[in-house]
Amino acid sequence: MKKKAFLVLVIALVILMPIFADAWYLNKEITEFSFNGLKNVKQSAISDALYEFRYKPFSDELFNSIQAKLYEIEGIDFFTADAAKDTDETGVKLIFDFTEIPMLSEIKFKGNEALKNRALKESLTSISVGKFYDLSKTSYFEEAVNEIKKKYSEKGFVGTPVEYSIVENAEESTFSIEFTVSEGIRTRITKILFSGNEYFDDATLKKQVTSKVKSLFNNGYLDENKLKTDAVNITTHYQSNGYIDVVVGEPEVKIIDNPENTKYKEAVVTFPITEGKQWYYGGMIVSGNTIFSDEQIEDVKSIKEGSVLNLAAVQSEYGKVADLYFNDGYISNGMKFSDKRDEETMTVTYYLEITEGRQAFVEDILITGLENTKEYVMRRELAIKPGDVFSKAKLITSAQNLYNTGLLENLDYDLIYGQSSDSVILDFKLKEGKTMDIQFGATFGGTLNGFPVSGFVQWSDRNLGGRAQQLDVNLTLSPDSQSVSVTFGDKWFKQYRWANSFTFSFTHTAYKNELQLGAGATERYNGRNGDKTWPYNYVSAQQWADSGNEYPESRWLMKYDLLTFGLNYNTGYTFIFDVGRLTLSGGAGVSLNKAIYDEKYNPYELLIYKYGQAWQFSNKLHFGVQWDGRDYITNTTKGYVLSTSFTYAGGLLGGLSNYNKVSLSAAGYLRLFHFVTKDDEVKNIMLCVSTSGSWMLSQLYNNSEDGGFGFHDPKLGATKYEMLYIDGMTIGRGFSPVTDQAFLWDNMAEISYQLVKNVLQAELFVSATAVQKSLITENPLNWYFAAGGGIRLKISGFPLGLYLVKNATFMDGSFKWRGGSYFHGNSPTSGMSLVLAISTSLI
Repeated sequence: MKKKAFLVLVIALVILMPIFADAWYLNKEITEFSFNGLKNVKQSAISDALYEFRYKPFSDELFNSIQAKLYEIEGIDFFTADAAKDTDETGVKLIFDFTEIPMLSEIKFKGNEALKNRALKESLTSISVGKFYDLSKTSYFEEAVNEIKKKYSEKGFVGTPVEYSIVENAEESTFSIEFTVSEGIRTRITKILFSGNEYFDDATLKKQVTSKVKSLFNNGYLDENKLKTDAVNITTHYQSNGYIDVVVGEPEVKIIDNPENTKYKEAVVTFPITEGKQWYYGGMIVSGNTIFSDEQIEDVKSIKEGSVLNLAAVQSEYGKVADLYFNDGYISNGMKFSDKRDEETMTVTYYLEITEGRQAFVEDILITGLENTKEYVMRRELAIKPGDVFSKAKLITSAQNLYNTGLLENLDYDLIYGQSSDSVILDFKLKEGKTMDIQFGATFGGTLNGFPVSGFVQWSDRNLGGRAQQLDVNLTLSPDSQSVSVTFGDKWFKQYRWANSFTFSFTHTAYKNELQLGAGATERYNGRNGDKTWPYNYVSAQQWADSGNEYPESRWLMKYDLLTFGLNYNTGYTFIFDVGRLTLSGGAGVSLNKAIYDEKYNPYELLIYKYGQAWQFSNKLHFGVQWDGRDYITNTTKGYVLSTSFTYAGGLLGGLSNYNKVSLSAAGYLRLFHFVTKDDEVKNIMLCVSTSGSWMLSQLYNNSEDGGFGFHDPKLGATKYEMLYIDGMTIGRGFSPVTDQAFLWDNMAEISYQLVKNVLQAELFVSATAVQKSLITENPLNWYFAAGGGIRLKISGFPLGLYLVKNATFMDGSFKWRGGSYFHGNSPTSGMSLVLAISTSLI
């Protein structure tokens, strides 16, 4: 291409020499452009490239800029240019004649039967229809051949011959390519063997290989590329256990004749191994360091002398010393690494000789790839600025901050040397993700006892005006609940990481099958007077207790509608550190509530009765502290989260709701395994362990029914829907709802794997949840246990999971298994439950 560009420049100069001799066009405004010869390159692409030059005075320098812009356009091979007077003869018109690079118009396959055209096309990454290719360069097409061979190898076809032919259409400046395949017969592995191994047995080594023998759960296809990877994995395993001289030869494949099987060949694969001797770590001696003391270097080391030698760990040790310099701007150091073996002690001592360079500074930071987002939105996330001393740690933190904005689909970064020997330029290459959603349809969720499916309309923009501000408008409709809310928020205030948001909402909820006050009862239920009151169709509190608080028939129950207008303000400030993010949050909310029910009904619950008498305010303040040590907020691969929150309802603020609630939680994340797909996507198997505890505390306010001004039990100022609860879906999965609790302690361990990124996740879990109706009691905790597995959708608006769960309880000192409808035997405690888990809310 460089030769062609040089040739084009010569041609252009020759053509323009007669024009330049006259020089009538110099300093004339360029008023028009015309194009000839375009066939597959879009004229709009040419027009866009030349738009900035319109109405500028023509000059030699300007023409050079025009030429550079045109050669940036994909598909342009070369062009010639001419100049003419425009229609009014006051300006200059530039006329371009283009010759294009041929465009690939069609990819065809011949001879393929086992693998369909679609599968083969999906395997091709080096070429694609609609792209332009110089036919004199065959590397594109040879790489495509290798990709097809690799695809066949994955499916058990060994050494599949693939050839290609090209048919060019010069008139249309296009070409088609046809790949001819000779498939042959698949080969399946029937046995995997190892020879020469003494230190590790076959069972251990088989865990290092990804190739599998044919079985009920595995096709056993022989993949030559996978065998090479397996040999590397075996080598790495030996080298991490001291056998640094191990040699794993090329896998030996022996084809077994089986006349009865004409569809597949059978193969036995043997990995030949020469183990060598086991070596031990003799330490790492560092010299040449003056910037950092010997003590500082020793502090970053972690391998104990005399331990079994692990080459990967040694490399990591070297990296820690290098990072000590890199994190302080010393990136041009010389690092000479060598080792010395002691045959008597079987130890290897490593020597790191450092030639210290000068400290590097950040000359500039480039951000590319933004189309919708303002650049300052990304720059404010950077932990490193121009003029700062370069730091590798701050570079990684900056990349994490950029990704955690939630506005990017992907990012990459490069380190470029600056104009001086002690300066660098950081180049962040960003790819924006989808930030605006307009959705409508059905969603799963709702109130605890409500209809689980709702229609919804949702408009959300997480990057309003390209400023990373968020605006959400939600409308949800179901048979028993309707709501509308508008939220506006911003995670920054000027140059500060100070988040603020406002939400206005209206909700109507229809409750049915609620208890009425029993005949003869003199008090309504206030949360702690259960021995003095009872619901309708019961004659005493004792009868109500003896029934196990079983609800009467629906004809004795009541229904009511609850209207709620709400206004909420939330704020928080986040401090970014190298090891995590500290967020201090708070907010205030006020809601106006009214219960509407027929006069023939008489509510059993005191607060519902009060809501029915008049419009009642519910005022709340909340505060929180969170330490987030995760690497990424979404798609986390490691880290932990610690948080605490406090809700102050009513009290000195007034209103009908009066209680205090304190919550503490902790969660840790660990990547157990990971692998890379053929599309270079990293798949993680994650472990998450979490625990959270919540307490309902007394509130200080004036309660004339409970002694006047003072501290009063939270059950006197909170409905059963405001107290703590087990919902049976996300907390205490598989159980019926348990409400009206003053203490809740929920613990869970979960292993998850994303089947489809951000769409579908597989999970295994075990949980233990303890509750107590009152904090002041000598009764032991009631425990609810659950274990099982299933799948969960991760799509916004569909927080739906399906799990197969086994349940058990521990109450009053007695452990008891709970039965289920699936896989049950003769015992009433056998079997498992199928749980449809839907995110719910109680208020």
